Amino acid sequence: MRGELHRMTGLMLLIALAAGICAGCGGEFSGHSRERTASGGAVSGGAVSGGAVSGGAVWEEAVSGGAVKKIPVEKRRKKDRDNWFFSENNFYYLRKDEGGRKEQSDWVLMERDLSEGTEREISRKDVNALCYVDDDWVYYVVWDESKDPEEDSTTDSLYRAPIEKNRLNIQKEQRLMTDKKGINICAYCDGRYLLYITNSGIYQKYDLKEKRFIGNLDRDERNYDSRVLSVVDGYVYLRMGEEEGFYWQKLDSEEITKISGEMVWGEAHAAIGKDVYYSETYAMPFSVMKYNVEDGSREKAVSEKQLRGLLLQNGLLPEDAEPDEGYYPIGMFMSGKRLYMQFEIIWQDKKDVCSRHILVYLEPESGGELHYDKVLTECLAYKKPRRKWNKELSYDRYYSRGRCVEMTDERCYMEVCHPESDKITLACYDFQSGEFMYLTEEDLDWYLPYFTAPFRNIEIWEEVEALEGKDRVWPYYQYE
Repeated sequence: MRGELHRMTGLMLLIALAAGICAGCGGEFSGHSRERTASGGAVSGGAVSGGAVSGGAVWEEAVSGGAVKKIPVEKRRKKDRDNWFFSENNFYYLRKDEGGRKEQSDWVLMERDLSEGTEREISRKDVNALCYVDDDWVYYVVWDESKDPEEDSTTDSLYRAPIEKNRLNIQKEQRLMTDKKGINICAYCDGRYLLYITNSGIYQKYDLKEKRFIGNLDRDERNYDSRVLSVVDGYVYLRMGEEEGFYWQKLDSEEITKISGEMVWGEAHAAIGKDVYYSETYAMPFSVMKYNVEDGSREKAVSEKQLRGLLLQNGLLPEDAEPDEGYYPIGMFMSGKRLYMQFEIIWQDKKDVCSRHILVYLEPESGGELHYDKVLTECLAYKKPRRKWNKELSYDRYYSRGRCVEMTDERCYMEVCHPESDKITLACYDFQSGEFMYLTEEDLDWYLPYFTAPFRNIEIWEEVEALEGKDRVWPYYQYE
């Protein structure tokens, strides 16, 4: 059902800016503190309250090239899993080399010097995933076809190569392990543990130090929807197909514990310490649950009644909307002390199927009330909804043409369609200054969102279906 509704509605992306006000979504807050920039109502039990942002309706007609502003690069933080592609001096990534072997896209390993901004292309045949980087090593997966012509299989191996004198020396690479079942999705590596999904959907965890597999789920070899979703503070969260459900496991343990028997997508979960927030795919009525891995306790963090009340209070959902409207999580993010949740709201209005993206947040340490973030939501809003012909549903009507893709403590990054170029690019809202900016490679090192996010969701929703036919100047995606 989830996939069908996403195909119905899609995601036309655009940023809205205010005429006559300087560069911010919710211009009255420009230059004010973070506590004021994210405003809106709160829902606690039956009480619903809302806040207004005057001058917040800043529309696309006011946007010009001058709206792009250079912002400072954030200072380096202590190395952890959230900056997994960085050594002390370099950033590593894979670049697609189109038109490669057998009309497939080959990957080229790139080394970017952080101080000079120069890049070096490193040749290594059949690299298909970059896994992890520390100050001494770069870890990557190499793909090989079976040498037996009668076998339709692949063999994948994990390698590492040393960083010497600030440069990767591929000639001294070491093979660490091989899996004849194939490494379909290399989800996590930290130099000690390798977590991945095989070609047949088996979850594997390999201890590189002890050279053995531990704590695997391999009862069904056809769990093609299996994914490692995140690794936070030594806890692994994973999904095993559509039937087996949502699990957690300590990184250094063989024991695996089931959280829910229902399917949970990556964009519908976020982990904070020993708590994980999640939404089951087919939950009726909709809810966001909070589960504690230490004591196994479970409670409802967000109810459908709370969310609907917040939407109605702020005029985001018509009073007479059909009762079968949908609430679909399309992102959960940590920023400061706030857990942000991004929803696609779908409802029926006469012959149109309508879609809107909204941002709400909780402050778990302050009682967990649900707040509407009017500023960020309006950054993703049309001045007037756009309609698109749909053969099956007459029309789709879009109130939003943007989505948030990542957050740091300082900024919210968004994937948007620029109103002048009509092309998808990356934009940013600064919580401290209240400024909104379109970003270019000259304005900001494009890898920054991968470097500083306090919560890393490994399974990122990459499809932006309503943007078919639009060029992507700056695509946001999870590096393999």
